[in-house]
Amino acid sequence: MARWPHGLPEAAPAALRLRRAFLQRPLRRVEFAGDWLALRPNSEAAVHSATLAVRRVLAAGTG
Repeated sequence: MARWPHGLPEAAPAALRLRRAFLQRPLRRVEFAGDWLALRPNSEAAVHSATLAVRRVLAAGTG
């Protein structure tokens, strides 16, 4: 393992190819959120993905 004090993880090309389909998947009552859903993982990305997840859950309804 190598550590870089100012480094950030980056998505591999395969993950980037799958990203669009993942973000456009059908609505469900359980959603995913976290900085790992963003192209640049950080705290703001985690909050943004949580906001999107809440919107998707609300759009899916309760039925």
